[in-house]
Amino acid sequence: MIKTITAAVHSVDPEIALARIRTMDQVKDESLGEDRYTMVLFASFAVVALLLAAVGIYGLMAFAVSQRTQEIGLRLALGAGRQRVIWLILKEASLLAAVGLGIGFAGAALAGRTMRTTLYGLGRWISP
Repeated sequence: MIKTITAAVHSVDPEIALARIRTMDQVKDESLGEDRYTMVLFASFAVVALLLAAVGIYGLMAFAVSQRTQEIGLRLALGAGRQRVIWLILKEASLLAAVGLGIGFAGAALAGRTMRTTLYGLGRWISP
């Protein structure tokens, strides 16, 4: 198709020189390449942060439960049901998760405003 386009252009004006003939998809891909790289980099950091957060929460809860092993045993010995003890631990985990989500959403809002200037087309998803 390049030869056909070149012939059509030269039929109108043979003095015009055509260099680096590309499709619009190629032009778009070249112009957005750096932004795409930045987006992939941010996404990979987000995945690593999510994994670190999950491992951290697991470690924190494992530590908290191991510290309360005697208390849990005493509660079970005094007649507390397993459901009640599990609910006690899950309530503490939910509180930690809620605090973490609150801090995370605040950080995401701030990071979103910063990323808005870096990434192409992100403004329509993040409110001003």
